[in-house]
Amino acid sequence: MFAKKKILSLIFLPLFILLFAGCSSPNLSAQSTSGQITSAGDIEAQEVNISSKVPGRIAEVLVQEGATVTKDQPLLKLETTDLEAKKKQAEGALMAAQAVYNKATNGARPQEINLAQGNVEKAEAQLKLLEATYQRLKNLHEAGAYTTQDLEKAETELIAARAQADQARNQLDMALEGARQEDILAAQANVLRAEGALDEINNYLKESLVASPINGTITSISRHQGELVNTGTLLFIVTDYSDMWVETNLTDSEIVNLEIGQETTIKGHNLSSKGEIMSISKNPDFAIKKSTNELTEDDVITYTVKVKILEPDGFFPGLRVSVSF
Repeated sequence: MFAKKKILSLIFLPLFILLFAGCSSPNLSAQSTSGQITSAGDIEAQEVNISSKVPGRIAEVLVQEGATVTKDQPLLKLETTDLEAKKKQAEGALMAAQAVYNKATNGARPQEINLAQGNVEKAEAQLKLLEATYQRLKNLHEAGAYTTQDLEKAETELIAARAQADQARNQLDMALEGARQEDILAAQANVLRAEGALDEINNYLKESLVASPINGTITSISRHQGELVNTGTLLFIVTDYSDMWVETNLTDSEIVNLEIGQETTIKGHNLSSKGEIMSISKNPDFAIKKSTNELTEDDVITYTVKVKILEPDGFFPGLRVSVSF
């Protein structure tokens, strides 16, 4: 009996050991005896959202969804009738401001100086005549041959003539000296303000032709001809399928021997490509990390590793692939 139990224990003991080993928790990343790590991840690609910088009505959409475009290629035109009218107004304001500034800096023309000189001579001659007349009438008044009312009238005319002569001299001085520095600076400021307004309109006209900022494929068109758009309205999504990468999560023990630029192998959906580590996040992330066969998952502290796909043909964003480090 004892011998029979001993034989049974020898038979079932290895089975218990195998069963225990099979029920233990699987590794989160497959790791070979050579130290190679394989982890699952999703493919991502560079996407650019193209929005309208200026409000307006869409005059024409120049591309279709799925089209391949190059950097700076026009994609859409906005109507520019209102902007063209505002440009003419801005150009007129600039011309007027420039004329005032030129007049302030150039000073009076020779003809204006000659006219001012003639006005001074005329005013001074009139003043001398009235001064002589007043003196003569004053003498007559003292002799009793002229009334006080007539003398006061002559004195008023004399005062007015002196004021007119002073004004003529001031105008001549201004013509000879030119504008004051304050007036010149104010005129210059008006020119700069008008130039800025015109530059703004020209920039709006430039932005009315929406272009692609990158090489890629039109993957979404959200507005169409005839629609009104506001500033910031999404118009297109352009995807660059030549710039794709995989984001995968590794534990701290798995990333310690990794470095930027290290080569990797990316496989999935009967596709294979060489890869290169772009970045290794230094900020830990508490997330669910799936094992490579996706049958189990555990909550672990992981670090995000981005791997560039060096041979992107055949791969698409969203595909689930494995990365071997």
